[in-house]
Amino acid sequence: MRLLAVALLFAGHPTFPQAWTQLPDFPGTARDDATAFAVGNAVYVGTGRDVDFALRNDWYAFNTVTGEWNAIAAMPTTGRQYCAAFADGQYGYVFGGVDANGLLNELWRYDPMTDAWEQRTSLPGPGRSASVAFDSGLICTGMLAGGIPTDEVWHYDAAADSWSEKAPVPGGPRHRACGSGANELIFGGANAAFEALSDAYGSSPPWDAWYPILEMPGPRYGADGCRNFVVGGASAADEYHDGTWMFHGPWGWTISEPFPGGPRRGGVMTANANVTGLDVRLYYGTGVDLSERKNDWWSFDYYFGAVEEHVSPSVKGYPNPTNGLIRFDLSDNGRKVPYEVFDITGRSIQQGMLHTSTPMDVSQQEPGRYIVVFRAYGVVYHSHFTLIP
Repeated sequence: MRLLAVALLFAGHPTFPQAWTQLPDFPGTARDDATAFAVGNAVYVGTGRDVDFALRNDWYAFNTVTGEWNAIAAMPTTGRQYCAAFADGQYGYVFGGVDANGLLNELWRYDPMTDAWEQRTSLPGPGRSASVAFDSGLICTGMLAGGIPTDEVWHYDAAADSWSEKAPVPGGPRHRACGSGANELIFGGANAAFEALSDAYGSSPPWDAWYPILEMPGPRYGADGCRNFVVGGASAADEYHDGTWMFHGPWGWTISEPFPGGPRRGGVMTANANVTGLDVRLYYGTGVDLSERKNDWWSFDYYFGAVEEHVSPSVKGYPNPTNGLIRFDLSDNGRKVPYEVFDITGRSIQQGMLHTSTPMDVSQQEPGRYIVVFRAYGVVYHSHFTLIP
């Protein structure tokens, strides 16, 4: 029933703007199961397994302003694949994975200013691979020894160089899930039987609970995700995909044109850390299809406000962006109408009754993008707004 609900939701949406652009190829050897993070005007890509099945420790930086690649310092440790990576605005971090000796619980930090790596405190738990990492320092799910997946969630506090365990991801242990960057959203993955999953969950600090969000349009493992986007992945050992999906809060999923590089799994995807506001630029590449490993590199541009919601009429909110108070162009001023505010993960964060002639106060929420739904006069209306500090 949940899958049917998802299908009905995204069937009513237009596809969001196709904006894939091919960029200069990744200069390292073609590979899959690499990892990536973004700091400032650069995207950093490294590790993975190459065309000769060798595990890699080399790293490269893509300058998002000049469009050029440059080699950076290799990790001063063994080659590895299936690592997870995140960034805190100053440093990049690479966690776990697997090398020739087995699963890893190591954490390495990269300083772009000095082009140097430093080992930090290891996870106080068993080594794991194919985890999901978020820029908050959250490490979720993954594969443990013996081919056993986990639902564990750990948080790394960079200031204290310490770890703490958080609420596990519901839905059962999994590995090769996706979802990274600013929003703590877990999409799909594979269970212990290597069956592809389509369920999805979100969380927020202090990460003491997870809530279900609408399932993906189809099951996927080994897909690549960033923010609310999911690209590619596999639904079975011989079924790779080229779909590009975006989770769009309470409205469900929107579907783009297929990724022009073709079906694949095990690539890397991250966002330019300097892109702010409504504009999102994602970077995606490497990975493997059913015949070869890849070294191509692409960008994807998306404007959040460009998606027009057709499932309900829209109303204008102003001022937008707002720093706390926002009015909406609802007809028949003078009545009170029920409203509900959702964040971009689809979580309901505020609700009540709004007098149509007075502004809504959203100042208690965190800065970000939101959707508000009004149920007035037998009609459901919606509006987008951005809350700024």
